[in-house]
This record gives sequence, structure tokens and C-alpha cells, in this order.
Amino acid sequence: MKKAELIFSDPEHFFVTLHKDFLQEKSKGLISPPEIPNTCIVEPDIVHWIVGVTSSPSRLYKYKTKKLLSFIAIEGLCRTAKKVREAILVERAESNEALVIVVGALRGTNLRCVAYGRQYSPWLSEMLFRREMVFPVDEESDAISLAKELICLFKHNADKLKEILHFHAYSREEPPKLKIRRSCAKVTWCAKASPVKPVFNSQPDQPGLPLILIGGGGYPCMYTLPHVRGHTRDTLVEYNPIRAKYLGRRFGFKYVETDYQRVLEHVACLVQPSVIIASYDSTHVDVAVAFLTANTGVRLFIEKPPVISYEQFERLLPYIRDEKYFVEIGYNRRYIPMIRKVVSLLKNRQGPAYITCIIREDDMTDSHWNYWASEGTRIHANLCHWIDLGVFLTGCRPIEITCLAGSDFQFFSQVSIRFEDDSIVTLVAGIAGNGLRGVQEYIDIRTDYLTIKIDDFLKMVVYEGGYKRIYRSWPRNKGHVEMYNSFSTACRTKGSPKYGVVDFVRSCVLNEEICQMLRAGEHHRMIDVDQLRTWEQLDG
Repeated sequence: MKKAELIFSDPEHFFVTLHKDFLQEKSKGLISPPEIPNTCIVEPDIVHWIVGVTSSPSRLYKYKTKKLLSFIAIEGLCRTAKKVREAILVERAESNEALVIVVGALRGTNLRCVAYGRQYSPWLSEMLFRREMVFPVDEESDAISLAKELICLFKHNADKLKEILHFHAYSREEPPKLKIRRSCAKVTWCAKASPVKPVFNSQPDQPGLPLILIGGGGYPCMYTLPHVRGHTRDTLVEYNPIRAKYLGRRFGFKYVETDYQRVLEHVACLVQPSVIIASYDSTHVDVAVAFLTANTGVRLFIEKPPVISYEQFERLLPYIRDEKYFVEIGYNRRYIPMIRKVVSLLKNRQGPAYITCIIREDDMTDSHWNYWASEGTRIHANLCHWIDLGVFLTGCRPIEITCLAGSDFQFFSQVSIRFEDDSIVTLVAGIAGNGLRGVQEYIDIRTDYLTIKIDDFLKMVVYEGGYKRIYRSWPRNKGHVEMYNSFSTACRTKGSPKYGVVDFVRSCVLNEEICQMLRAGEHHRMIDVDQLRTWEQLDG
């Protein structure tokens, strides 16, 4: 894992003070932060911005250049240019992030407070803080005094600064606390904030199929929006208000929001809306259930992973089972042309298949949201792709798992899964090795007299019956275009989702069992096949 950095341009003078007039001018057109449990939304009058502090990792220019050239070689100039553009956008958004100490008021009230924490930008007119990092005050003089006390603490405690820098209010983890003799805000105090007025028309009249996108990260900008066809871009929900404003304008969304709950009433009025969920992994089920409840006609697409716990699995399962709902799951490797060819080759196999996937995963800093305790593990975030691929290719129930990992299974792990027909899928994954090509995968499949070797979906070699066939793909194709085209077609033609209840149950159960084993250091486990059969049954 790459470490985040803490940089001070000048330890003696690293505060810049911003005032209300400047903040209001800089934040014109920005929308209010989302309503998140255990948080407060503060309107700042004075912001003490701690400059020279960053959570972004530094990369050598030489490394960046080599990685760029590598991507051009395997994905082509056009696609690489799009990735570079999205990477620059993310870097710009992250470059605005700052640690601040704020003197202000609870939104829409005269209740004064002082707050500290990490923000998307130091000049937001409304800032979201965890309530443990907000301190109500009675007098203005008391507020100024407390702010000075916090500034003094930060100037002489770099370790505590680093803790706060790594903490994000959206993570739902315990925030770092400072040793000050003050009582933090209570839930009842935070609840006194004025509600946000909806921005939607009372009677939406847009032609075409309305699209609601939840999450405006680099992935949906690169892969989702360019390939979802036949939709009108109705609403974008992105938690970062700066990014939401920019992306809403760039992609032509009619409405922009930061909180999906403020969109539900609007969605209830739409006819056959399409909703794509590409937000934090921990929110997928909450968002899905909320939209399916608001409008049963929603065509819902959930990016992987659909769930990150058994509790979430059991909440979403009834909607997957019930055929009146449309719920598609975004495992793009099922749509890769090479994988489709593999499925046809394995169709008439006799006996078990032996599948080995060796994966070099993506680099992430240790402050990346994938490592938040609330977001599950990298098994949920990454390895789930190949767990699901094993389920797809074998077509059988899993019955046994073995796991091996070192002191940090998120860095490197090996998992083997045995299925009912004695097929075995072995996954070797981690961030060791050369990462210039991004996520890299080598897949070896053997059964009967058939051997298939896939090299990062650039080349596939098939040995069968004494013959050798070679298939090539350039640029590298990982199935995103085919997946979103399939979803768009199903929305237009009122078709059914491709991802069924059986695969949903098997993939989710494997993800959860493997996570439990790796967390506990457990090496072997049998799966309850009777319970699997029960979960796989459709309603009625």
C-alpha cells in the first residue's frame, strides 16, 4: 500500500484565514452536502485553512510517463487520453481538499459552533463535519478562543494532523479526537439544522428514458456515461459538491444533487427511470432498496460489489428473487468477447474444469476509501470480479474453500474454491509486481483435452484436439462497452436482467465466506449447500 503524505510548506506559517464574503463568492452554484447520520452541516463565517497538507500520494514523473506509454500500447491513444483526462479531473478535485478549522453556525440557524476536519475545499459555503468534531459555543469570543486553541494544537502535533488527514466524514469510522475540554455536538443539536429545499420541477416532462447516476467518480465518467445509450441524463448524485457541479455541466444533467434521498420523490414521478449505482460500496444496498421502494418500475444497475455483508445480502435478495423488479449487477468480465468464447468452448465439457487466475491488482494509498472499515475489504472491491467469473464459468454450486495469506491479506492472498462437479478455481491476487499496465490478469483453464490461456485479454490461445488457435484483441477489452450496451437495450425493450438469482447467491456467499476466513486467518471451510439451495429459490 502506498502511504499518504503530510507536507508542511512552512511549519510556522501554514494557516490562511478565509472570511464569509470570499467563501460566498467562491462557492456560487454549489449545492448542499448530503444528509449523513452522525454529521453536522455548518455554514462557515471564518475558515482557517491549513495549507501544505495533502492526502494525495506523489509519483515520480518518470513512472507516470512509462505508465502512460504502457496504456497507449495496450488500450490505444483515444482511450488512454480519456483516462488521462479523468485522472487529471480527480487530481484537481483532490488538490482542493484541505484541513480546516471553522467558526460558523449550524445551517439555517443562529446556533454558533467551531469545527475541524478534512473538506473537499476550504471555500465551501456549507461544510459537513462529523458531530464529534463540532463544538457548540454560546459567545463569539468563545468561538474565536476555541479556534485559536485548535490552531495551536495543530501547529505542535503533526501526528494528530495526519490522523485527521486520513479520516473522512463519509467513512462511518470513529473520528480522531483532540484533547480539549469541550463537549462535542449532540445528535439533537445537529438535527436543528434547516432542511434543504428540493431543486426538482413538480412535474418532470423530459422525453426519453430518464437516467439517474449515483456516484460521479472516474469509473462512471470513463465507462458508464459514454456507453449508456438511449437515455436522457436527468439527475447526477455526487457527494463532492465541487465535482457534482462540474460533472453535471460537463455531461448535461438536468439536475445535480449530493444526497440520493433528496432525489427519491422526484424518481417516484418518473416513468421507467434507469438508475445506475456507482457510489461507495457500503451504500449500494441502501440506495438500491430506496429507489426500488420509491418506484417499482425502476431499471436498476448496481456496480460491483452488490453487497459487502450477509445483512446487506439478505436485504437485497428479495428484490433479486422477485421478477417484478429489474436489478442488474455490474460484473463486466462476463461480457468480454474472449470470455464468451470460453463459455462456448466449455459448454460440452466432460468432467471438472481447473481454472487459475493470477491477478496484479491496482495500487491504492492507505487512505483510499477502499480501506475504510465501512467499505468491506479488497476482496469485495476487487477479487469479487474473479470470484464471480469462477461462478460463471463453472455453473455449479461452490462447496469448499481454502485460503492462504500473509500478515496482510489485502496486500496478497491465494484462494481456492471447489465446486460440486469437482471443478477448482484458484485465485492468486495482490499488488506485488510491476503495475505499469494497471490491473493485469493471466487466466489458465484446463478441462478434458482443452487448454485455454488468456493473457490480460489481449491474447487468448486455445489448444484443443491437437489444434492451436490464437485470438487477439486490441485495444484491451474488459467488457464495459458490451455490459452497458446490454443494460441500455434491456431498458429500451423492457427486457430482463442478465444476472440471475442463482449467480447472485453463489457470488455473494463466496465473497462473504472468503472475507470472513481471511479476516480470521482461517484456512479451510465447507459451505452450507442446503442453505445455498434455499437462497437460490425464486419467490413463488
